[in-house]
Amino acid sequence: MSHWSQLPLSWTGRINTVKMTLLPRLLYLFYALPVLVPNAFFRELKTAILRYIWRGASARVSYRTLSQSKEDGGWGLPDVLSYYRAAQLRVLVDWSTRETHKIWVHMDRAIAGHALWDLVWLKREHRSSNVYLSTPTATTLRTWDTVNASCQLTTYPSPYTPIHLNPDFTPGLDHVSFGVWYRSDCLMIRDMFSNGEVLNFPECKQRFGVPERERFHHLQIRHWVLQRDNQEAATRDLLPFERWIREAVGSRGITSQLYTLLNSPPSNAPPRYKATWEALAHCTLTQKQIDRVWRDLHSSTLSLSGREAHYKILVDWYRYPVKLHRIYPTVSPNCWRGCVDLGDARHVWWSCPLVRPFWHEVIAALTAMLGYPIPADPSLLLVGIRHPTLEAQSRQDRDRKSVVWERV
Repeated sequence: MSHWSQLPLSWTGRINTVKMTLLPRLLYLFYALPVLVPNAFFRELKTAILRYIWRGASARVSYRTLSQSKEDGGWGLPDVLSYYRAAQLRVLVDWSTRETHKIWVHMDRAIAGHALWDLVWLKREHRSSNVYLSTPTATTLRTWDTVNASCQLTTYPSPYTPIHLNPDFTPGLDHVSFGVWYRSDCLMIRDMFSNGEVLNFPECKQRFGVPERERFHHLQIRHWVLQRDNQEAATRDLLPFERWIREAVGSRGITSQLYTLLNSPPSNAPPRYKATWEALAHCTLTQKQIDRVWRDLHSSTLSLSGREAHYKILVDWYRYPVKLHRIYPTVSPNCWRGCVDLGDARHVWWSCPLVRPFWHEVIAALTAMLGYPIPADPSLLLVGIRHPTLEAQSRQDRDRKSVVWERV
């Protein structure tokens, strides 16, 4: 990156070099060396990446925002720590299947003397101290504990809480006595329920093929899984990570899928830029409209500079007089064009008397090119919210062009 800093690259070009050149080298190390890496390394690397992208100047967009996907308002800058965690946790998919051709899985199971999948869904303090773990397995479990604590990927108990060798279910510690249930694939508490109801013994005989002599063990398991916490966990809907781990077996791109899951923004937090957009557009926006704006941003033009210019407006890149006044109280908050009005984003971009002639020319040029009037609406021209009348006109244009091409 020190060498590339001398090249005349835009900030988006620098992000692309990190994605295409730096990230594959790091991922190779994460795969080849499954060891714990201190957080200090990732902090230093993050600082170096930001220094490279912004050429040593202060960042105009946060690292967290840039590392989001383009559909979520970011620019796809790799979050190296999340990629490291995804690379370490990708083996959970291999642990989740009992039948696998990968020799290392069988070796780690034999070393541990325990099903590795069960260790994931136990509390950390419930993992037996006499279970010996290889270095890669121990690294995966420590990474899992850290990620689950920060991202809340699952709960305890969960639908995947194991029945066997679980200290919360004392009878299940006798692995020999409950071996028939273990070998019959009755492994977790969700296996004991169907349509929200616990299975009776005849249903267990039919589903798992357990013999008649296992009635007492069924009563023990039934009594435990019907405890309030266990029953609620076994019958609730799967969380996104729990659903993903069930569907990811045999699929490709495990690391990328897991990275997307770990790096997704929290669904309960409104995006920071939503208030800025609504101030520009003077309207309340729905999530569907916001998603459409981001999708149109990256698909409406091949011009990278055009996408950059629009993105800078959307993420509130520029420091307007009002913003500068908050940082430096001696700076006037009024418009820098000599107006007496406050220089907020809407005034600077739209309502300033010195800017209005520019927009009149833009609207006139677009109307002349398209052949129908363009509304003077900042939600359309600044934010990119699709106008209903233009949506209908665009459909008519596409239909008309389709007829022309069919005739040709």
